Amino acid sequence: MGFKRIEVTDQNGHKTEFLKDLDTGKLYKRTGLVPRDFPGCQIVEEEVAQEPKTVIYSGDGYADGYMVYDMAECPNCGYEYEDGDKDWGLPFCPNCGQSLNWESEV
Repeated sequence: MGFKRIEVTDQNGHKTEFLKDLDTGKLYKRTGLVPRDFPGCQIVEEEVAQEPKTVIYSGDGYADGYMVYDMAECPNCGYEYEDGDKDWGLPFCPNCGQSLNWESEV
């Protein structure tokens, strides 16, 4: 699993950064814009080598007397995930770009 950082510079010198998942080809960004929204822009790509960090699991309730661990957060920036949300299980944080490991559940 790997990611590629893609930096797009428009005619005014404004830079926008994206992360591309090399396994799926999906682009992740914080701005809501994608490269096709920047006609005539320069696109620079470079590899992003990053060691995945394990998400921090927590729970907000109990079932049958046991804590239900249905919450997680990014260990880098604290971005919060809730089981069932669209961001749950993403290979990296949509907020800071940290590569995430979801395998070590509580």
